Amino acid sequence: MLHADKAEKYENCLGALKQKLAVLEKALPSEGPFFNGAKPALVDFAFAPLFTRTSLFNLGGELYPEAEAPRLAHWAEALLALDAVRDSVVPEFPELLRQYIRNKAPYAATALGA
Repeated sequence: MLHADKAEKYENCLGALKQKLAVLEKALPSEGPFFNGAKPALVDFAFAPLFTRTSLFNLGGELYPEAEAPRLAHWAEALLALDAVRDSVVPEFPELLRQYIRNKAPYAATALGA
C-alpha cells in the first residue's frame, strides 16, 4: 500500500490489508491488552511497525475501527503507548517516512497525505 503508484494498486492493497486484519481480529484473544495477555511478547512487537505506520497516517479508524475490530483497536492503542515502541524509531521518522513515500509512490503519497 505504501508503495502504490496507481489508484488500483492502492485500493487492492488496502482491501487485502483489511481482509487480513479482519482475520487477525478474530484470532486475538478477548483478554489483553496484548496478544498473549497482560505482558507484551515478540508477536506484539512484530506488529508494532504496522500500527506505528497506520497511526502516522491516521488509518486506524479505517483499517480497524473500534466498532468492527475492538480487539485490534485496543491492541494497537496498548502497543503504541509502550515506550519501547515509541522509542523504536528516530524522532524524525514521520517526516522520513513521508519523504520516502513521496519519492517512491506518488499515488500513495497523495492518498495518504504524505
